[in-house]
Amino acid sequence: MENEPKPERRRYTVEEYLAFDEASEGKYEYIDGYIIPWGEGFVPDALLTSTKGSVEDYFSLDTDSDVRYEYFSGDIVTRDDNTPARLALLGNLVNHFNEALAGGPLRSWFQSLRVKASTDHYFYPDVCITGSGTEYLPTRPPTTTNPIVIVEFADRGLNDMTRGWKLEPYRSLPSVQHCVLVSPKSPRVELWTRKEMGRWTISDLKSLDALLDLGAIDLKIPIANIYEGIEFTTQSEL
Repeated sequence: MENEPKPERRRYTVEEYLAFDEASEGKYEYIDGYIIPWGEGFVPDALLTSTKGSVEDYFSLDTDSDVRYEYFSGDIVTRDDNTPARLALLGNLVNHFNEALAGGPLRSWFQSLRVKASTDHYFYPDVCITGSGTEYLPTRPPTTTNPIVIVEFADRGLNDMTRGWKLEPYRSLPSVQHCVLVSPKSPRVELWTRKEMGRWTISDLKSLDALLDLGAIDLKIPIANIYEGIEFTTQSEL
């Protein structure tokens, strides 16, 4: 199986998948047009157009660049563009976090703080909350290793992150207490909260009347506030 051909990073038809899987010794899954080795999870579109490189290559490209890049296990990825929905969500969260955290020890960052999730994972969360004991690496832009809250917008639906693209590396950081995945497509927020013994709980918030409870920083945000002024043209995610 070591010398077995690997599927290319492109979309396949169902017929192509079935033929590939039948001819392979290993097990493969078919997810949204992609052929994925069983157990590896979803591969985001960003990785399909990524550039291979070392961590040093990544920092050389990302430092002082007008374009933000992220790094995922040897892949240098251009960060997702801001769609109108993402900008609206970001604006709502900027207003809420800035007002709620003003004058306290916590600081909010909006697409501007690089997070080192591991030795080969570097990301720019849409929102990142840090505390008074935050460690910053001497890089440009700044990099932290111990954020408290991470918020990411999942443009293709929540599954594109819950399958390991960013969520698992974020959760591996001992400092992270909440991971929040926000869908720009419909009012849906997925809240991951760290509990005792490293256990995580998931709250799937689909109602505008619900509250996003960030207990680790003593903050509750109405879901209606997150989606204020945003109109949806597609059906809600299941």
